[in-house]
Amino acid sequence: MTKWVTFRDGLDLFHYVECEDCDRAMAELAKSEIDRGWQAEMAPMMEEAHDLSGSGSDKLKLIFEL
Repeated sequence: MTKWVTFRDGLDLFHYVECEDCDRAMAELAKSEIDRGWQAEMAPMMEEAHDLSGSGSDKLKLIFEL
């Protein structure tokens, strides 16, 4: 991962991540004890947990890039 930025709009958080291979980066993140702890802390505040398996459908579709 080369960049990870989080934006907040009210109670909604949006992440912008730059990396060469998003699925690989998420799979590596899923192995992290630190991230597992973070996910456990955040779980009560989330409607749905992020799928770090790399096969999830929770990624936004790219519409435009300049």
